[in-house]
Amino acid sequence: MPTPNTLRFFAAVLGSQLVFTGCEGVLSPTEDPGGTRPADSPDVAVRCEDGTGSTPAALRERFVRDVYPWLVDSESGCMTWHGPNSLQKLALSLDAAEAFDELYATSFFGKGPDSLHARIDADQMPLGAPPWPDEAKAALRDLNCDVISTRTEDVVSLEEPCGLPATRIWELTPAQLRRSVDAILPGGRPDGDQLGRTIDTASRVFSNEARFDSMSDEHVDDVFQWSIDVGTLGVDALIERFDCLAEPTWNASCLSDMVTAVSSQAFRRPLTETESTDLVAFVEEERTQSGESQVALSLFLERVFLSPHFLFRSELGSPGGEPEVELTAFEIASAISYFLTDAPPDAELWSAAEAGELQSDSQIGEHVSRLLGDIEDVQGLQQFLSEWLHTDELPSAQKDPSLFPDFDESLAADLEQESRRFFAYVLSEDDGRLQTLLSADYSILNNRLAAWYGIEPGEGEGFRRVSLQGQPRAGVLTQAGFLAATAGASLTDPVHRGLVVNAEALCNPVPPPPEDLDVEGLSEAGPAETAREQLAIHVANPACAGCHTLLDPPGLALESYDAAGRYRTNYVEGGPEIDASGSFWTQDGELRFDSWVEFVEQLSGDSQVHDCFARQMYRYGLGINDTGRDRCAVDSLAGAFAESDGNIVR
Repeated sequence: MPTPNTLRFFAAVLGSQLVFTGCEGVLSPTEDPGGTRPADSPDVAVRCEDGTGSTPAALRERFVRDVYPWLVDSESGCMTWHGPNSLQKLALSLDAAEAFDELYATSFFGKGPDSLHARIDADQMPLGAPPWPDEAKAALRDLNCDVISTRTEDVVSLEEPCGLPATRIWELTPAQLRRSVDAILPGGRPDGDQLGRTIDTASRVFSNEARFDSMSDEHVDDVFQWSIDVGTLGVDALIERFDCLAEPTWNASCLSDMVTAVSSQAFRRPLTETESTDLVAFVEEERTQSGESQVALSLFLERVFLSPHFLFRSELGSPGGEPEVELTAFEIASAISYFLTDAPPDAELWSAAEAGELQSDSQIGEHVSRLLGDIEDVQGLQQFLSEWLHTDELPSAQKDPSLFPDFDESLAADLEQESRRFFAYVLSEDDGRLQTLLSADYSILNNRLAAWYGIEPGEGEGFRRVSLQGQPRAGVLTQAGFLAATAGASLTDPVHRGLVVNAEALCNPVPPPPEDLDVEGLSEAGPAETAREQLAIHVANPACAGCHTLLDPPGLALESYDAAGRYRTNYVEGGPEIDASGSFWTQDGELRFDSWVEFVEQLSGDSQVHDCFARQMYRYGLGINDTGRDRCAVDSLAGAFAESDGNIVR
């Protein structure tokens, strides 16, 4: 049974406020009763009792002399994050005086928890680099206090006010389309995967992100042909469900009941009277014209499964509620169901929606608890975990056959199964905590995977729990599936692996390299025997150092695993040993490690990783890439997750 904190966590993901808005309907942070800041945020009050007034010109001079050198220091990486080419909300000029003017006009000088001084003083900035020394902090603090004493006008914050998600219409993913048909017509759809992705894998957003959904010409053709096939193959399943359709003559109630049941389930809401009348008339007319019941039923199924009411989910709410709208009960039911099961609402959710019993956290929590009771059916949550750690890419993973002759489609499928079965085991049989998911000393293997890991095979050929004690592995981030999915065809690509760890596990946004970066010049800097030596060349370049202080530590620690996920101690037999040691800064402080397993064990309990997981689940659950408007909701969600001790389902 999920704990109250975990249910609050899921209720927050599912938007239990039940209101969506356009740009007009926003909430200021002070209007959020749940609190807008995580518990470890710096003190809101910046102590400035000794601040003295000055002039902007004098303050600018002090900034240029005493503070700006620390901002542009290559080891801090500050200008990588906030330089003119960055994608952050504050992009500073490389001219020191102009940078001061930009800061002076914002909340980054001020008393709040987002002020530059408060975040640096609390060692929350700069990310991925050592904290500033005390002398630099003191210089910034003194300047900050004098700026506060000098300014008389209110400062406009660059942060967006907290708001509500926008109303939207979003396309069902291929997996959701298939599961939706399965729920309506078991056994009534084509086998195999005829539907391409609606979102390009290279974009690395979640597959259900509404703003990147693309109904391309190719995808429209796929859906059109797939719906025709469902119409043809689904007739027998339809007749089996409604046996009155097998009679030579249909009575009116038989046809009406079938049309209402199938169409409302496909559209995930009750039919309007007009829709019901039109669909019944359509079936009767097609049967009259063709003289064939099977043809009429097939065309009916094609029409239903090609309808935009089936292909797209809407979260538009009831008419007339702008700028804030309340989602309908059936939209709420779909939000719960597709998030957790990747399928339409089941009978219990449908009944609750009909009865108006999805209006409170406790009502939503009751159904969340029920659905989480069978992890095998929680395919939406499984899909989130697979996409979060890229193991969903394994079926298409390609490896150089000359280097990895045993890596084939069958092995890739087994590796994907390992991850999915491991997810299910942790969530249902173990304690369900994120820390366990990231650091467990076991996995779920068959004999082929055991051999791939260098472990003695057991009895039988099926998947089973296998201890990893004494092995250089712990948790999902050391599984060969994750390691193979994030590597290249022949090489490990430590920079890409480091990027994945930062983006997915830590939510560290890494900006693209500067457009004018001389990559050829870097490659000519000298021969490198190991990945560490090659990347040291990049770190020595100030234009690269800021990003590579984030990318390189995890990427180099992962060098102990080759591109197919097998453990190694040397790059090649008899070659140089792999040095997987390093250090890395998170919001909890500095992590020091001698191996990837040590790094992962520390990450598994790190608050930044837990906050990031909550943020990733928020993104997947709502099908959005969060912005400043989502800050209050994300912070509240992270707080609920922390209170549940990082428990995902219980």
